[in-house]
Amino acid sequence: MSPSILHLITTLDRGGAEKALLHLASAQAASREARQENRIDVAYLKGEGELTPEFEAAGVRVHDLRLAGLAAVGAYGRARRLVRRLAPDVLHTHLFKADTLGAALASSGRDARVLVSTKHNEDVYLRDAKWRALGRRVAARSDAVIAITPGVARFVRETLGDSVPRLATIAYGLPPPSRTGHRDAFRNTHGIGPDETVILCVGRFAPQKDHATLLEALSRMKTSARLVLVGRGPLEADLRRRATDLRVVFAGFVEDPTDAYAASDLITLNSVHEGLGLVLIEAAQHAIPAVATHVGGIPDVVEGGVTGLLVPPCSPTELAHALDTLVTDPERRATLGAAARARVTAHHDLATCAAAHERLYNDVLGWRPTNRTPE
Repeated sequence: MSPSILHLITTLDRGGAEKALLHLASAQAASREARQENRIDVAYLKGEGELTPEFEAAGVRVHDLRLAGLAAVGAYGRARRLVRRLAPDVLHTHLFKADTLGAALASSGRDARVLVSTKHNEDVYLRDAKWRALGRRVAARSDAVIAITPGVARFVRETLGDSVPRLATIAYGLPPPSRTGHRDAFRNTHGIGPDETVILCVGRFAPQKDHATLLEALSRMKTSARLVLVGRGPLEADLRRRATDLRVVFAGFVEDPTDAYAASDLITLNSVHEGLGLVLIEAAQHAIPAVATHVGGIPDVVEGGVTGLLVPPCSPTELAHALDTLVTDPERRATLGAAARARVTAHHDLATCAAAHERLYNDVLGWRPTNRTPE
């Protein structure tokens, strides 16, 4: 019998961690349905719950804990009642607010379950002593921590140290693309010519993604290419001002970027810190090579010179050079893109990811540290 699982995540709005959980929970639900075993539950703390219909369509029960406004007062009580009612074998948390709540719940009755936490990113605020102290207290209450890349695992060891009782690295798993996308339709919609080289960037308009340096690099490029920005966020107005005299298309936020992938020749991600960059894996499924920053877990998914090119962060000159290199060489783009697709097929298989989680759950359920004092 597979263990019952309650995933606890900060939001179910669209983002990399949320989409990765959707893939994992969907695979877990499908395997349990086939064997008529325990169902999978997901609870979230705040936000609009944009992905709720997709979780429910996959057979995953969703619970809104309403950690917002006046309703926030009772969020802990609602979470505790949910855990007591479901009595999951495994409480699996995702993102820091959910990790913190999960640690509090675990301390109130951990004999009934184990606590697992997935680190989806480099939580850079943990470099600050105050936050690091809290992070270590939270981590100490878990039975295992999962890092999504070796880079994130290194960050966890650096910031949380020996407070982590057990650290495993499990790569994201993705299902195969459901469609190939409509190249011409996307280009026509956004006024892009059929022969233009398109550089795609998919990501929230926030400081972490450093679109400002990307726009500066675009202004320094020696070749002609069209940059397509897919996303939304607080810096959009500023980025539109910066891009006034540049060849930039603001394509807006799209729930499914498949058409954007189909219309693009390469993808770029210029983050200053990043756990992985799920869009890089999605693009690789469509044989699109990447130009990305050598930070965090990105080098674990973009192999420099093999599946794409890596550049230092905050370096518009080197980014411009790398983009020029691929814009002028379609044969190399094709070679890198084919290698990217082969790599993602080999390293990010969804069934393999789900099986690795099941092995960890089963292992940890029979494993109890003897040297930990509950907080």
